[in-house]
Amino acid sequence: MTSSTAADLRRFTRNFTLKTGLLRPRLYDVDLSLTEARVLYEIAHAEETSAEQINALLRLNAGYLSRTLARLSRQGWIVRTESPVDRR
Repeated sequence: MTSSTAADLRRFTRNFTLKTGLLRPRLYDVDLSLTEARVLYEIAHAEETSAEQINALLRLNAGYLSRTLARLSRQGWIVRTESPVDRR
């Protein structure tokens, strides 16, 4: 990808997300960021999942994902349990 193509793509993406409101602090009048909503979606559509599996799907920074999961847990959106395999 050339630098002008990359710049065009970034410009389009910024414009698209601004026009659609995807970068608003709250998604659909719920106190969730877009990332939190996406993590919640992945959890809801899996019978059982782990942070490692979510990270493989979404390719988030591990620390950011950990903080996101902690916030979702504090807010009551998810229930975290200890892994029987490695106690995490």
